[in-house]
Amino acid sequence: MKVRRGTTAALLGAALLLTACAAMGGPRTERGPVSLAGWEAVLTDATSIDLSVPSCNGDPVVDELAETDEEVRVKVVTTVVVSGASDDCLDEVRGNLQDPLGERPLIDAESGETIPVTQRETPARSDRMRTEPSVAPPGGTIDVTFPKRDTRGPGFVIDQQSPDGWDFEWAVSSDPDAPDMVNIWTAEEFEDQGVEWGGPAFDSDQPHIIHIPDDTEAGHFRVCTAASAVTLCAEFQVVEPA
Repeated sequence: MKVRRGTTAALLGAALLLTACAAMGGPRTERGPVSLAGWEAVLTDATSIDLSVPSCNGDPVVDELAETDEEVRVKVVTTVVVSGASDDCLDEVRGNLQDPLGERPLIDAESGETIPVTQRETPARSDRMRTEPSVAPPGGTIDVTFPKRDTRGPGFVIDQQSPDGWDFEWAVSSDPDAPDMVNIWTAEEFEDQGVEWGGPAFDSDQPHIIHIPDDTEAGHFRVCTAASAVTLCAEFQVVEPA
C-alpha cells in the first residue's frame, strides 16, 4: 500500500482542532476530517483529482491518500462552521496520485462511500470544443468555439500545465452575444469572492472570447467549461512575442 499523509496529520492527532471566532457572538468553527459522501470529483489528468469539499473558505487539505491495486482512499481535513452564520460556497482541493487512477474506485475514508469521478476532456482540438488561434501572446485573446453547439454557460476556467498536473490560474465569464462584456478573476479572487456561475445557457456556434491577462507567463494552458453538463476542455499556448 502506498500512503501519503498531509503535514497536518501530526498536529491533528486523533482529536479535532476547535477554534472560535475572536469576535463576541461569532461563528464557532471546527477543524477535522469531513465526509465527501454525495460530492463529486473531477479527474483533470491521469493522476490529478479535484475534490469538492463541503466547507467554505475552510483551507482544506488532502490529509491522506492511500493507494492499493484495488482502490484509492482519500481523507480531507478542513474547517467548517458548526454554529453561527457562515458563507455560502464550496471549497475544492486537489489530490495528486502516485499512479494513474485507472479503473480503481475513489473511496472517501471518512464515510466509506465511493466518490463519483468524472473526467475532463482535454484534447488540444476536439470535435466539440476548439481554440482559435491555438497560440497567443500575454494580453491577447483566443476564441473558443463549439462545433457541435454543446449547451454551456458563460463560465470558463483556465489552467496552466505544471509538473504536478494542471494549476488553476484564472476564470472568465464570456457572453458570445455581448463580446465586450467580459469579467476576469484571478484564481485567488475567484476563490475569495465565491464566484457562482449564472447567466444564460448558449448553444450557438458563436465564439466565446477568452482574454489572456497581460502578466501571464509563457506556457501551456487549457480552457475548460465551468457551467455545462459535461466539462469540455481545449488547450492553447501562451508565448512571448518575438
